[in-house]
Amino acid sequence: MLKEAFQEAVDAYGKAQYPVEHIFFSALDWHEEDAGTTRYLLAQSGLQASFVPLSDLRVADERLWVLHDSGSMTPVDVLYRLHALEKLAEDKDEDGYPTGEHVLRLIAEGKLAIVNPPSGFTAQTKALQALIWNLHEAGQFYSAEEHEVIATYMLPTYLENRFTDTSIPYVIKPIYGREGSGVTIVGSDGNVFSESGEEEYLDQPMVYQQYIELPSIHIETLKGQSNGRLLWGCFLISGKPSAVIARVGGHITNNISYYLPAGILEKEEMV
Repeated sequence: MLKEAFQEAVDAYGKAQYPVEHIFFSALDWHEEDAGTTRYLLAQSGLQASFVPLSDLRVADERLWVLHDSGSMTPVDVLYRLHALEKLAEDKDEDGYPTGEHVLRLIAEGKLAIVNPPSGFTAQTKALQALIWNLHEAGQFYSAEEHEVIATYMLPTYLENRFTDTSIPYVIKPIYGREGSGVTIVGSDGNVFSESGEEEYLDQPMVYQQYIELPSIHIETLKGQSNGRLLWGCFLISGKPSAVIARVGGHITNNISYYLPAGILEKEEMV
């Protein structure tokens, strides 16, 4: 599915008359997880492409280039980046030039193809959950079947705090936060009973979402027995369900939570 998705993305750019000859996968090379993930995706993509550290990218003559050790440069036609767009927007050269902002302008002007596209930024924001829930509460936009799905699988989510005068526990989350940073859980008594203690995303707008306690679980780790809270996630690749993932952490799932191996047994295997 990864191979098909990458090929579909490059084919779509080609049909839109973008050059697609020079394809690069990029990440912070000193970041073991990001670089490893990017190299893995490169290997799975099936594309004729190369890995390049973000530090080797340059903007010149209204193009994005890869600077090689020899001093020569190769234009970048298609870029896969494991680098958040909100971080890219703030990236500057050592001399203060807003390189990231320039790269985003190249994308907007059709001078650089990027995977995932900037439209992915829309799906990334938790404010989208608030929009969906608001339309659902108003009985607008969605079909009866879609309203039923939203009511069954989504939690009440708002851009303003509608829980303060209720006994409903709720969570405060930065709209573009990740790994639990900046998250606060408020109990039914109105007092904070868990917070991340990290301030990285506290300057962002927040969403306010009804809190549902994660199930408690006992697991075995390389460090011994451990108790935690189980969080399930799922992946879509090109809009198709592809995988599930289980993580075990605290009330707030952060970047030191465990990945829990999980599998699906067919019915005959369970007999």
